Amino acid sequence: MDFKNRIKGTVTQALVQALLHDVQNRVVPLGIEEVIRELNALTPDQYLKLDLPQTLRRLPDFFVTSVNQEQGWLLEVKYRERWNDDVRADLGKRLFDQVKLWSPLYLVLFVGEAVRKNDTPASYLGVCKLIIENETLGTVRKKRIGNLLSGHYEDEFVQWDSLTWDNFKRFQDIFPGISDAWEKETLIKTVTMMKGLYDL
Repeated sequence: MDFKNRIKGTVTQALVQALLHDVQNRVVPLGIEEVIRELNALTPDQYLKLDLPQTLRRLPDFFVTSVNQEQGWLLEVKYRERWNDDVRADLGKRLFDQVKLWSPLYLVLFVGEAVRKNDTPASYLGVCKLIIENETLGTVRKKRIGNLLSGHYEDEFVQWDSLTWDNFKRFQDIFPGISDAWEKETLIKTVTMMKGLYDL
């Protein structure tokens, strides 16, 4: 990874950690560079020569619990300049083995270009719960069966290859304790900082 991308990754993780701390969630850094700090000084070739097991190399970035410790999430944080088919395909390849080891894994994805026309945090930041089903990477969404009065919702598996930005949830829909005021203040400020990475 080149220096510029490493900086973007580090800043993105720090911002996500700050967002979670701001609503009193407990955040434990898990990434292999956090567990074995000496790896940061190695070149990519030196790192590969260590032949570390996949479970270590594929550690998620964070383990998060709610303030009352009744909920927990394993998080992988990524920054990409934009969301499109090529980015989705590349991320799918990178995430498959990790999700296989650590499912369910929540992907927190920041993008530098707005995915939607409206300039809201949800156009730049999305969260997706990833699982493996029948050796296929994907997520589960709720699908309405029947009409509004007598219908019900059932889980539907969505393959990663057909995933759209609409399958991502808003940050505040996944992590509890977030108010509308928090979204207007903290989340918008965070997304504004993230936009600055796009120009690096």
